[in-house]
Amino acid sequence: MTDHSKFVFIVEGEIAFRLLVPQSHLTERQVAALTSNPTIMQLDPTHPADTGWSYDGSEFHPPA
Repeated sequence: MTDHSKFVFIVEGEIAFRLLVPQSHLTERQVAALTSNPTIMQLDPTHPADTGWSYDGSEFHPPA
């Protein structure tokens, strides 16, 4: 048994990035997100968006 989940990101048939998700209270949520065909976006490091925020296709919204 391992203490992490391993993911690879494949771009045009080649592994471009590997990600290890360590076991924690967030593991189940992270694995679900990574296995659901996510959209990955790059944000400015100062952008406040975080877990639980929503995205409507053009803007991020904090949890209600």
